[in-house]
Parts: sequence; C-alpha cells; structure tokens
Amino acid sequence: VLESEAFCAEDIRKVKMVMVNAILATDMNIHTSLLADVDALPREAFENIEAASTNKLDALMSTIIHTADLSTNCLALETAKIWGQRCISEFKHQASIEKKMGLPVTPFMAQLESEQDQAKTQYGFCAFVIRPWFTAISKFTIFDMNEAMTNLGQVIRYYDELRQQPN
Repeated sequence: VLESEAFCAEDIRKVKMVMVNAILATDMNIHTSLLADVDALPREAFENIEAASTNKLDALMSTIIHTADLSTNCLALETAKIWGQRCISEFKHQASIEKKMGLPVTPFMAQLESEQDQAKTQYGFCAFVIRPWFTAISKFTIFDMNEAMTNLGQVIRYYDELRQQPN
C-alpha cells in the first residue's frame, strides 16, 4: 500500500520512521526517557493532530504503543491478574533459560517462586512504573484514563495486600 503511486518516497520514509519508532517504544530500557519526554510535553501537545508534524506524530504513536504495552494492569482486576500471571510465567521461563546458559539471571526474575514474591514484583511494576506513566499521559485531553487509573488502583491494592501477607 505504501509503495503505491499515492505516496511519494519522502512520505513512505516518514511513515516507516514513525512505525519503527513506535515499535521501539515498547523497549522498557527507554521507559524512563520516554516518561521524561511525556512529562515535558505541554498539555495540548497532541491537539490538532491532523496538522501535526512528523515529530509530533512520532511522539503520539510512541506514546500510544508504549501505553498499550503497559496497559494490562489497567484492565479489570480479574483480567489484570491473568495477564500478570502470564508475565510471571514468561519471566520464570526466561530466568530458567538464562540459568541453563550460564548467564546471570535478570535480578527481578530470579526470585519468583512464591506467590508473595510474585506479588512484590507486580506491585513494584504497577506502583512505580505503570502508575507514573498513566498519570503523566492523563494530562492529555485525547486520552481518557479514568477507568484505567481506577482499575490500576485496584490492581495495586490487590498486589500490595498479597505481598504483605505472611509466608
């Protein structure tokens, strides 16, 4: 579709750049810098998107994709718990492979055997990674984060209670 006569080479290059950057926005290694970028944007940054520059579209797409990537803990509690378990299973599998290969095990993945340890990991991720992100993007009027923030609060409370239970 992009290579049809409707698009010039420069348009195709810009679209591809936006798409690649949006995919790269899912890398948690750049989460902190993305959060700083979002925090620095003015409240009206994504208004009048129809007339937006490539840089503005790039920032919007990266924000949307990163938000989607983090959003499972902003779903209803029972659904968030299912996705949380899927992530924990993935982390445990990765830790097992790292160990078998003689590699250092990623620290937060090394201690996920007990339900309490899993809850500590989930609580930390929700409270200190997801909540600040969703709080930051809530300032933009194009995003309605009320339900997501309510759900996230319930998820954080659930994991907080679970992590504090005696072994």
